[in-house]
Amino acid sequence: MVADTSAVEQTVLAAVEAWAQAWSRQDVKAYLAHYDKDFKTPGGRDRSAWEREREQRISAPSRISVEIDNPSVTIDGERATVRFMQRYRASNFSANSSKRLELVRRGAHWRISVEQVGG
Repeated sequence: MVADTSAVEQTVLAAVEAWAQAWSRQDVKAYLAHYDKDFKTPGGRDRSAWEREREQRISAPSRISVEIDNPSVTIDGERATVRFMQRYRASNFSANSSKRLELVRRGAHWRISVEQVGG
């Protein structure tokens, strides 16, 4: 039986939106929970060092807003790729960048395994 692709795509997009909302709320624990246990950290850095850096960057601004624009989803079995324009606004910085997230299904949840800016 073939799964309904549009339903799977919606589930993947909901996971990406939840990640962006956790980031916008500056809820570090919820934000980090969206990353898979096998997440490939930028530059192959130590996971705990990467998490500490993310916590500092997310906690520092007085406010953050992360918006996902024009997402495109590709599903390949238990993996998904989402490409989108990320609109990031914080009290001290703003940027728009293209982003690519690779996600893996873990039970009922989709977790980020790769995050790439400019992808």
